[in-house]
Amino acid sequence: MVEITSVKRHFEAFNNELKNRDIVAEVCICRERVFLIGFYPERDTADLSEIFKPIELVHEAWAVIEEKFGLKDVGIQEHIRVLDLSREEYFSRSHLKIFTPPPLYLLAMRCSLPFPDATVLEDIRFLTKFLNILSVEEVVKGISGYYPRSEIPSRVRLTIDECVLA
Repeated sequence: MVEITSVKRHFEAFNNELKNRDIVAEVCICRERVFLIGFYPERDTADLSEIFKPIELVHEAWAVIEEKFGLKDVGIQEHIRVLDLSREEYFSRSHLKIFTPPPLYLLAMRCSLPFPDATVLEDIRFLTKFLNILSVEEVVKGISGYYPRSEIPSRVRLTIDECVLA
């Protein structure tokens, strides 16, 4: 198991690596499950899907940290287990925030990803089950507050349909 002092040092290095790559990342926790989200820094757009960076870029940044500190089989999940999960925010720097957001925030972010893969769709199903949401309308109503405009894009509705109606 990783020690807390090492975890902090690794997350500081991860923040610096993300900064060097011009990525802002959120590591979100919901019921001990970890969700990674990558963003363009300070991108002003009306379309929520345009703020996301491909998650692979966040994974690549973490791979540099694994290499630097010899963490071959010690991923972000193992680092999270060391944190005090009774708090809402665990680590916050310029390019890395580790916290427990409201589950609807996570659902909105997952539904908004421009190219949802099988993992993202699984995350959406997990969150709708966790929130006891049973219909597409409930999802749309719940996440609508996270959109800069009142209308949720049709692409997002299709993702929701695929997950909730499956």
